[in-house]
Amino acid sequence: MTITVNDFLCPLQIAPLSHDYTVEVRSQCWITPITIDSPEAVFASPAATYMVDDPAISLLWSDLNVHSVAADNGVDCGAMEFSVVNQDGSPLDPNVFNAILDPTLGAEQELIIESFDNNLAGTYTLTVSAWFVDYNTNIADKDFTVVIQENCETAMVVTPRAKINDEEYTVARTAVTTGAFAEFGAAPAHCFISGYTFTVTPVLLAPDDVAIQYNGATRDFTIETANILIVGAYNVFVTALTPKGADTATGFTWVATIKSPCGDATLTINPDIIPPTPY
Repeated sequence: MTITVNDFLCPLQIAPLSHDYTVEVRSQCWITPITIDSPEAVFASPAATYMVDDPAISLLWSDLNVHSVAADNGVDCGAMEFSVVNQDGSPLDPNVFNAILDPTLGAEQELIIESFDNNLAGTYTLTVSAWFVDYNTNIADKDFTVVIQENCETAMVVTPRAKINDEEYTVARTAVTTGAFAEFGAAPAHCFISGYTFTVTPVLLAPDDVAIQYNGATRDFTIETANILIVGAYNVFVTALTPKGADTATGFTWVATIKSPCGDATLTINPDIIPPTPY
């Protein structure tokens, strides 16, 4: 302290200064950031694609899929706990999801995905949250999606294209091949047609069942036979197959007409075998 010449007129009373402080020591586990999806990505978008009626699939993860700065610094924050809900915070639909979550250190977590209802198909946006069991205010969230697709075996919509033209074939003549038909359309987009099948009415029994044959590589038909007893008109119903090979019963019909060669024969009379007209 510096005293001026006038200080003796105004004596100073100097008291020691003091203040109470509260010091809170907190673990890094309370405040350091948590990041979900390290070291490997589990909660992608989509994290899974599932088709209705297929066997259940699961998303699996554990504490190893959560990155913590505190852990990087050698601090043991203990076990982690998880939750999985819809993005808006509502519970998961139990007809699609079943979350089996275990807060034990290092335990495997599981989100089971399974459904039997095509009406539940769609894209679900979910949120997974993670926190240390003993430090439950330090929470990390991550959004991800799960795609549920309609079952193509039961929900596929088939759109036939233009049918092939009707064809005629004469018994014992050179085989006739139809034009090729265009691939049918299939919806939803993830569904596809695995092939085609056909039925013939009236039914051609063996060995004549090969008189009308389908070529899957070129999507056309060949007609050929030497049996004059099967002449007639045959309705050929062409239908698409589901991805697993089931008949969709959706397609088009064309007509194969097998003709007798006798109907096309040109008859001539040998004049040498006709007796002359008597006079």
